[in-house]
Amino acid sequence: MMGTRSMRILIIIGMTVFICLLLSWNRQATNHATLDTDRSISEASLFSSLIELEAPQNHGRRACTRKNSIVLAKTHKTGGSTLGSILARYGHERNLSFALPRSGKTIIGTKGFRPGMLHASDEERVDHPSFHILFNHVLFNRDNISKVMRSDARYITILRNPAAQFYSAIRYFQFQESLDVMGDLDSLHFDLGGLLARIRSCGRYRCRCTYNGQAFDLGISTKASDLKTGRKNRKMRQVIIDKAIYTIVKQFDLILILEHLDESLILLKNLMCWDFADLLYMPMKVFSNDNHHAEPREHFKMIEEWDYIDSALYKYFNRTLWRKISDYGPTFDADLAYFKRLRSRVVKDCLSTDSVRIMSNSSRSGQPAHTFLIRCDNLKRDIRPYTELLQELQNKQQF
Repeated sequence: MMGTRSMRILIIIGMTVFICLLLSWNRQATNHATLDTDRSISEASLFSSLIELEAPQNHGRRACTRKNSIVLAKTHKTGGSTLGSILARYGHERNLSFALPRSGKTIIGTKGFRPGMLHASDEERVDHPSFHILFNHVLFNRDNISKVMRSDARYITILRNPAAQFYSAIRYFQFQESLDVMGDLDSLHFDLGGLLARIRSCGRYRCRCTYNGQAFDLGISTKASDLKTGRKNRKMRQVIIDKAIYTIVKQFDLILILEHLDESLILLKNLMCWDFADLLYMPMKVFSNDNHHAEPREHFKMIEEWDYIDSALYKYFNRTLWRKISDYGPTFDADLAYFKRLRSRVVKDCLSTDSVRIMSNSSRSGQPAHTFLIRCDNLKRDIRPYTELLQELQNKQQF
């Protein structure tokens, strides 16, 4: 028979195990309660429960209603892929509907958007405005786009310094090779005038990306001959510029500026009543390809003359951006600083290959590691693979 001493030891061990289990259960219950509270604050935010950062007062929130419908008039080589990926991720994770191209990542049409250009599986829907999001390249036509979008859609676009956009487009589309203009583009002795002359006589669609290309993408009709007219008649040039500005002001709710992207995204957050986490991004093509060149400043004046409409638009809407920032109120700086810290933390975690960090983030958020990795994959997905994924998903919904 078991001795009295042995029985006492077993009882003590049993009670110890029971107390440990009870404390563990209580800790888990407390953690789940805390997690549920966090999720109730921002249930749909991508990484809001993953980041333990001190948010600014009121967390940048204002009394507003979240908006889910938005159109991006995507301009070439201006950071549009980064912005488009933000919108694609936002809609994808909320199962919203997309107006998608038939194939590839562009809705091609030299005469502006028409409903028939959309993804084949969407054709039967184009007579019934219902799409939440459009983010692919399209020659902007507000009247026709509004026929397929929800009536409460917000319209945005993004502009870039015209000289930087010009050089980016030249390199991306390899115009030096295709137009047979050799030389070092970064050299002061490069024949920029010869390159512009070749572009002027080029009849290809892509050549338009380097002559007032941002205005062209936004549906502002310009011709290379306008440049000659503008030189002879400054008054006529100003008429063209004023008309372009008036048209864009009338058609868009917000113009973002690439050189001040984070500031622009805070304004977009305010416009759409989104969360900070909804606007997180990883730099796409325009950031990675254009940071290793030093074009001669002496050529910038020539490009500003060449891209005179884009130059005027950029100056006007850059000033407009800062007026909107001023109107935002005293919390702007704190909101911007918080967003930068949040983005830095999330990008660092998502780029990390350290399994310990991944598991740490997952346990902190109450999510499995694979869920965290999926969300990181969404954040890192460029606009073309995102478009292909969404096309595939919308195809499946038809069956």
